[in-house]
Amino acid sequence: MASTTTKNGTSKYTETVGKATGAAGASDATGGDPEGQLAPLSKEAGLMFSTPSDEQIQAMLNDPSLEFAPQLKKLAEGELVTGLLEGMGPVVELTRMDRQTKEETTSLVNTWILAGPNGGARVSILSSVQLDKKLPPFIGGIVSILRGKEVNTQNGNRVTEYMVSGPKKANGERRSWVRPQVIDAVSVEGGKAAPQLAAPSAAAGGEDHASA
Repeated sequence: MASTTTKNGTSKYTETVGKATGAAGASDATGGDPEGQLAPLSKEAGLMFSTPSDEQIQAMLNDPSLEFAPQLKKLAEGELVTGLLEGMGPVVELTRMDRQTKEETTSLVNTWILAGPNGGARVSILSSVQLDKKLPPFIGGIVSILRGKEVNTQNGNRVTEYMVSGPKKANGERRSWVRPQVIDAVSVEGGKAAPQLAAPSAAAGGEDHASA
């Protein structure tokens, strides 16, 4: 007995559109949607999509005529990255498992963009409280970032040490990581208490929950 295949209205519509646009198959006409739930693509739009081989991807990545948006890379322990520090990149969502509640929590994390020697390749790395403090003086110059060991604190937070360095400025000017001090508005008239230095607020949280 010959087998039969039943097609619903959507599949028939997709097949008809595929034939009319010259697409190879129904999935091509719908941009790779096998169930045909998305609006079909024109033949010209369909030519924008392809599945390159690993060799083609590598050739594209090594093409000196191309310029790439930053690719996210998480530094591993003991890994060093060196490049031109362009500045902060887009914020990304970081999902963690809360060890106490066993629930997933999502937070927004800063990133930093480093460009390669030829300026075409870029990487963005997850920031941390320490990197948010250490990297700003190096913006616009070459910087090296070494990720150290990760330590878990008693309250479940993670603390990671980063070594950050870069060549001295050509003009001899020294970089400064001193944070500005803010004076509280406290009256000193009549022998009252002297002004107190307000403790600087912590930088926005990054990959690490707390700084070392």
